[in-house]
Amino acid sequence: MPKLCSRLALAIIANLACLPAFGDVSVREANSRTEIFVTGEITSDTRDEIAQITRSVRGPAVVYFDTIGGDLLSGLELGRIIRRSGFATDVGRATGSSGVAPGKCHSVCTMSYAGGYFRYLQPGSQLGVHRFYRNGRTGASDLDVGQVMSAAITGYLTEMGIDLGLFEVMVKAGRGQMIMLSSDQIARFRMANFGFQPPSWGIEGAKGIVYLKGEQESFNGLGKVLMTCAKGGQVKFSALFNAGARNSAIIASNKGNSLRTNDRFLPVNQLSQAPVISGDFILASFIPDQNLIFEIRSATHVGFAFHGDQSSTFHGFLVDKRGNEDMVSSFIQHCQGVGR
Repeated sequence: MPKLCSRLALAIIANLACLPAFGDVSVREANSRTEIFVTGEITSDTRDEIAQITRSVRGPAVVYFDTIGGDLLSGLELGRIIRRSGFATDVGRATGSSGVAPGKCHSVCTMSYAGGYFRYLQPGSQLGVHRFYRNGRTGASDLDVGQVMSAAITGYLTEMGIDLGLFEVMVKAGRGQMIMLSSDQIARFRMANFGFQPPSWGIEGAKGIVYLKGEQESFNGLGKVLMTCAKGGQVKFSALFNAGARNSAIIASNKGNSLRTNDRFLPVNQLSQAPVISGDFILASFIPDQNLIFEIRSATHVGFAFHGDQSSTFHGFLVDKRGNEDMVSSFIQHCQGVGR
């Protein structure tokens, strides 16, 4: 079987040793989304085929990888194509009509995988990295080539929101050594986010009103929590949720609402603002009593739920508070002090 490698790969890529040309891309419609499976070597053909698929897919899509490497330049370009498309990524291989089995994503594959806006990892699947170096004889230009490739990889990882600690692991690998990332490293380097972008919290102001805002985007949509000081030392809690095309349906089917704290749903029986469409968001507001204030302050995650006909079904969001507990508690305490 012939071997396919670009000139760039021959000159600068480590441990990719011109893999046999057995790459393949397949597509299926399953689990209410488009699922794209990449196997074998990642080449320019892989990149071009995925680019063509992105132009025809409508709705959510996931790219699954089961490959031990390929061409570095094509892998980086493939990751950028995936990111521009908004597709998610995962590691696994297709089984049956809708199943997914664990897979391997090694070497250049991890760069393409990092392109997913939401990055999942099937239980039992592997992410493996190694040091990139030049195959064959060394030469006077090796240092220049190494610097160029280091800049390209670190720049790409930064662009994709991956912690550069991953690059440090890569360069520490011995020649020919593949390092399998641990679950702790995967979380610490933000390789897999399992459908959740990092949260952001801050105190902002507009039109003379100061408010605390926390927001986090997930595979379900973008959720925002706004807290402002209300009369009598109270706090007004506003929930904004952008579920895209589902917004109108959520409003139409809404029969009740809950404050979400961690895995709990605490009923909100009286709203100061019933759910309405406000721009791109569904907006609802209420004044939490002291019991709910306690729950908000003590929870690690806080959010809101819009329930349908059955209380067990809902649409909504959570925002991670971890690392921002003091900001949230201090703002609530400030509001309570203003009313005294």
